[in-house]
Amino acid sequence: MIVRNLLRRKTRTVLTTVGIGIGIAAIVALVAIADGYSAQFTSMLTKSGADLTIAQADVADTSLSAIDEEVGRKVAAMPDVAHVSGMIFSVVPLEKMPYFIVFGYDPAQFGIRHFKIREGRLIGESRPGSREIMMGSSAARALKKRIGERVRIYGASYQVIGIYETGTPFEDGGGVITLREAQEIFKKPKQVSLFQVKLRSVDAADRVQNEVERRFKEITVSKSAEFAEGTQDVQMARGFAWSISAIAILAGGVGMMNTVLMSVFERTREIGVLRALGWRRRRVLWMILQESLLLSFLGGIVGVGLGIGLVSLLSFTSMGSWLAPAYSAGLFAQALGTAIILGAIGGLYPAIRAAGLSPVEALRYE
Repeated sequence: MIVRNLLRRKTRTVLTTVGIGIGIAAIVALVAIADGYSAQFTSMLTKSGADLTIAQADVADTSLSAIDEEVGRKVAAMPDVAHVSGMIFSVVPLEKMPYFIVFGYDPAQFGIRHFKIREGRLIGESRPGSREIMMGSSAARALKKRIGERVRIYGASYQVIGIYETGTPFEDGGGVITLREAQEIFKKPKQVSLFQVKLRSVDAADRVQNEVERRFKEITVSKSAEFAEGTQDVQMARGFAWSISAIAILAGGVGMMNTVLMSVFERTREIGVLRALGWRRRRVLWMILQESLLLSFLGGIVGVGLGIGLVSLLSFTSMGSWLAPAYSAGLFAQALGTAIILGAIGGLYPAIRAAGLSPVEALRYE
């Protein structure tokens, strides 16, 4: 009976399902992208072998972090610290790729060692003005660049001297230049975005973290595996995802409530007959609620598919070279749970209204 009732107005049912699906799709797509960014950032930091990551405190965008190199030298002198590696990264626009990530590393430090060269060679301490760049395999394919060709960054021409892979799309979709050149083009003289710290023993992590934060109030220190989750970038991305999703879900919920309420109005006489035949109020209420829950569950299924499809389409854009969404059973359960809760809330008022109809008045309804 529940399915039959929904199929009476097929167009209305389909439109309502799609409306709910759009809200759920926003959750799936945006949260998956935020989770993927967090996972990639974590992978980038942990693959280098860093135990701790140091950044400027209270910056909204990690790429804007700026720490004096002197901090790195002082941290490196601590007894529990084995090595410190500075790094700069930022997004620059290229002609065929509006979102090209440039990393700056010191070739002599450990942070660059996880870059596996597939063609050409690693960057070295080049002569001033030589302008050399290693490109990630994904970026090289997208830009159609080979060894010996050139790419322009902020008006300066860089020669491609190596193609690398790390297995992290965030890095494979960008390029690497020397730290000194990155400091020059990003206007960060003698500064870095992050310091990666390798300890003599991981057991000293908490001790070093507390000591560094005590000595340098302007920075924040995290274990590398936990760093990304604590950044304002990820927190803001997730907050933005849920804010946009909430608006879409609200619109879909209002549409669903309207659909179920219209269905109750159109079936007033039918409900009156059921009540006259002995149906109790709670049985009528449960019937309408089941229709609402089924409608929202279908919308949730549609939304999950739409969300995955939307992210798949984004992979064909200029962001595709480094976009790597992270899907999980928890995300899908969260999306479907949101849809079902939406169905319960949206269908409650129409269900109470239907259950409250007097059999005599309902039978007289025209």
